[in-house]
Amino acid sequence: MSDEQFFSYLEANMDRIITEEGELILDAGECEQLALTNCRIKYAVVEQDEHEHNLRQILNLGHTAGRALEALSGYQLLHGEAIAVGLVIQARLGAKYGYMTEEEADRVAALLKKAGLPTEIPDYITNRALLDKMYTDKKVRSGRIRFVFQDGIGAMKRFADGSYSVPVEESEVMELLEELRAIR
Repeated sequence: MSDEQFFSYLEANMDRIITEEGELILDAGECEQLALTNCRIKYAVVEQDEHEHNLRQILNLGHTAGRALEALSGYQLLHGEAIAVGLVIQARLGAKYGYMTEEEADRVAALLKKAGLPTEIPDYITNRALLDKMYTDKKVRSGRIRFVFQDGIGAMKRFADGSYSVPVEESEVMELLEELRAIR
């Protein structure tokens, strides 16, 4: 999500990784390339912020809602599946704030779907329960839910105070959750 070239590569080549029916292709060269690229991206972040002072927050993209979904599902949603839904939530919320366009948010959701990952909140998890569980996220400060956002595709949003996460009003999160359920 923080590397536009890699994101575009995945959009163009997902069919070399997984079939439309959701079966993994497991091409050794392709898997090696994906793993190396992901490790390179994460390593660069960790190397710059070894002790989690600020930049490493970007590795929590999608995790505010994702971890809450994972726990509320009783771990029926695997970590990656829950984070995929969390990524859609942050992208849609980010579009509302103008950090990315609706088209970019659509691209995020489409890529995750193409990868065979869920992109919708399970029906058995209520918006209220999800919102309440987000308050247990490690980025919560002074009783306020914080999100990490993309700055379009290929960049991470850095805020005026230098932080990579920002508080979001509960009412705005709830409004988005209700909208996401309505457009199913």
